[in-house]
Amino acid sequence: MSAHSKRLDGGLHESDGGLRVRLLELAPSIRAGLHPDELAGLRAMTVPALRLERGSWDPAQAALHPDVEGAPLWLLVGSGLLLQVTSLGGRAASAIAGPGDLVSVADERNPQLPLSRGVLVAESAIVGVLDASFVVEACDRPALMREIMRRVSDQLRRAGVGRAISQLPRTEDRVLALAWHLAERFGHATTRGVALGLRLTHETMGTLIGAERSTVTLAIAKLEREGLMRRGTDGLIELSRDSARGIGADRDHVAREQIEIVRLVAPRLSSAEQTPTEEQTPIQPAHAFAAAHAGGLVRRKRVAPGAIDVEEMRERMRLAHLGATDAVRRARRICERSARAASEGGRLVLELRAAAERGDAQPRARGV
Repeated sequence: MSAHSKRLDGGLHESDGGLRVRLLELAPSIRAGLHPDELAGLRAMTVPALRLERGSWDPAQAALHPDVEGAPLWLLVGSGLLLQVTSLGGRAASAIAGPGDLVSVADERNPQLPLSRGVLVAESAIVGVLDASFVVEACDRPALMREIMRRVSDQLRRAGVGRAISQLPRTEDRVLALAWHLAERFGHATTRGVALGLRLTHETMGTLIGAERSTVTLAIAKLEREGLMRRGTDGLIELSRDSARGIGADRDHVAREQIEIVRLVAPRLSSAEQTPTEEQTPIQPAHAFAAAHAGGLVRRKRVAPGAIDVEEMRERMRLAHLGATDAVRRARRICERSARAASEGGRLVLELRAAAERGDAQPRARGV
């Protein structure tokens, strides 16, 4: 570092060549992956630095830093929040990069797709530019190179999780899974669950999971109604403790089961009580069992949270069996009626043919 350098806020140093920052001040988490003896040679190591303000930013500007040698390879995020945006055919996908993450700024060789890449600075950031000279120096320090490669591997793993999330069929599951995925890095525990320490717009969330902004808004509203997600007074998303267990689960089967229970107990309900049907307003969780209780089929008892009520489970199985038996009985009656209709139709065809041979004007059909 130049003897004429001036120390600035955020661990930055301003010299004749521009801003620089000590590597271990930029990313203190590097210390955790290295032995104390390996840290000794890194304490004075610096890299070119950039201060990024909110808004769009072109990664090509990293090469304009006067201290950068050759083509820049990565940005090492020290503070702030960046969104790596890739656009194709008018649609955009993004990935989040926070403190300690690497952002690739290397030029893609011989691109065949008409892609456009950019960086959106969501929160003012300080980044270090890892260029060709850094790679040469890191090769002489295997422990440092190992730490950089570990971070690259972690980001590839997170990218795989992001692709899996984007494949979930329901948008509400994608939103919930994304929130938990980000909470692992940017969340903190609360009395009700976990708060996501990021303020993401619905449009940004849509680019992260492959959904339109309006669809994300509807999904969040549904998750809030189900008590799986809520907005805190500080505007941060708060997740209920057990909400991750329902990701990908068939929550609709509960409503279908409740409708079946009400249908089976309907004959036992009083004539003055209206029986809900599938075409009417969806049945709320307690209504079906209240109706079943009124019909004398289900007697609920208090059980400890998380415990399994064996009697209730047995009753549900019995009701499901009754429903299946009733469905089979209805299907058998339909088959019998179809067979009778086919037989009658065949008889009518034979009589019409005989009438045509006799030259009669009307067939001798019974009951036609």
